[in-house]
Amino acid sequence: MNSPKPITRRVKSWAGARPARIAMATLAAAGVVLAAAPTAAAGEPHFYRSCAQADFSCQNGAKISGPTDYNRCATGWTTKVCVQYDGDVVYVQDGSADGRSALGAIEASSGVRMRVCRNPYGHGTWVRCKFDWSESAAKQVKGGVLLSFDEMHLGTLWSFTQN
Repeated sequence: MNSPKPITRRVKSWAGARPARIAMATLAAAGVVLAAAPTAAAGEPHFYRSCAQADFSCQNGAKISGPTDYNRCATGWTTKVCVQYDGDVVYVQDGSADGRSALGAIEASSGVRMRVCRNPYGHGTWVRCKFDWSESAAKQVKGGVLLSFDEMHLGTLWSFTQN
């Protein structure tokens, strides 16, 4: 009678093939994360669908204590907007504790059609956005709120030209 062969178990060790699999899985996961991260070439924030268009320029404003130099201010939809004409600067104050971002915008008749400055910091806070608009274009200053990625509510506050 033949004696049965002994049963030997093959035990995988961390020193064997397992580390290679772990390394590959780690690299694959890192690759997915890196691919999903926004690139520097993307440039501007996309808090609103149209921000991805060439004729839109969108910025999240830099938080400040308040405007330092401006030519005119007005309030629309609980959002206060101030503009410094010669510096192409827009200041935006959020006037409501509604959880929505306050928006200040400059709509131009030529060049970049819409420049949007977003204040995501909440009620009572101020932000500053620096743009570079065409001095010759007619412009409308708008103020309002971001309702969703697809919708913002803006009202015209005033118009200006030659700045």
